Amino acid sequence: MLQKDKLGQNMMTYLIGQLPPELSPLIPVSEEMTAHTLVGGFEVHIDQDGHRGITTPIARLYLREIARARVGDKLIILQKSLTQPQINHALVDAALWGVEVIAVYRDKLNPECLAVVPSALQAACYKIFRKSPHPHHKSMMLLQRDGTVRAIIGSYNTRRQKAGERQPRTHTALFFTMQRGRDLFAFYQAEVDRLFGRPASSPKTLAFNTRFGIMKFVMHPNRTSPVLELLNNVSTCPNTAIWLSYYNALPDSHIGLPVFIKLNDLCRRGCRVRILLDANDENRAAYEKARQLHLDIRWAKFPSGSAMLGHKLVLARTLDEVHIMQSSANLSASQHLHKHNLTLYLRGQGFHPIYQILEKEISRYWRR
Repeated sequence: MLQKDKLGQNMMTYLIGQLPPELSPLIPVSEEMTAHTLVGGFEVHIDQDGHRGITTPIARLYLREIARARVGDKLIILQKSLTQPQINHALVDAALWGVEVIAVYRDKLNPECLAVVPSALQAACYKIFRKSPHPHHKSMMLLQRDGTVRAIIGSYNTRRQKAGERQPRTHTALFFTMQRGRDLFAFYQAEVDRLFGRPASSPKTLAFNTRFGIMKFVMHPNRTSPVLELLNNVSTCPNTAIWLSYYNALPDSHIGLPVFIKLNDLCRRGCRVRILLDANDENRAAYEKARQLHLDIRWAKFPSGSAMLGHKLVLARTLDEVHIMQSSANLSASQHLHKHNLTLYLRGQGFHPIYQILEKEISRYWRR
């Protein structure tokens, strides 16, 4: 039983005592080690239940490690629910700067949960995880760089929650070099490899599930929006028409503004630019700003569920081809479409209703 007066120091002693022999060198225990230390090459963090006194809150640890992530890193986070908006926003920012983020949520993806998540983080709910072999774990995050694990953070209840008990009375320890923790990590790593394949940035199959969901979104390795990069390569001849489809098209955002400026520039140089916006309140507000630009904006009511795609579609028609780019969700679809076939097929899934609407809208306005 851990003593409350020296909880941090005793907990570290306890954790080191639980290490397998190959990972338990003689490590001096000091006050400085109560928050984190290096054990067996891993950075080990400790979180203590709120009723025992918090030394380093789990959210702060997550935010710190997310901030440490670099372009090209892979960040896998397992959470029980979606109710930590600070972490969710930090994950979005990391993804926008080129970090590959895989967020795994154990709770049902219901509207109440999704309401607190930025639309960018809702972007692609790709596949389900099988039920965890350790359902009493709370949360975990690991950071990979160059194929190796650089840091593991997680909280873990030492026993299952009993019926009628709000939370297990035992402590939670952020410690995943123990055998149980390594087994859990190996399980999720195998699932990630199985679902997403190697390399991790390869095309993925779109799917939805209401229980165990993975959200994954990958931005371009450099710090340029894929939409903007595509627009930079668009021909500016008079025969070029550009369609930009947004569910949430806020032009004053750090991604939206450069795209809108580029579209305005292309329009001034002779391109036909049309934007298809969902008729929601956010886009209505955005329109008040966007109408100052020389852009042709059309309204449409996107089908239910299209918000999950978080789609930002660019269709640019030149003399002989149509391109389509998905910036938020890395769909398993060809990014090159022939000019006579505007249907975007998803591997094994047919096509999403949103593309039927796009096809119909394009057919209606294309030759105007």
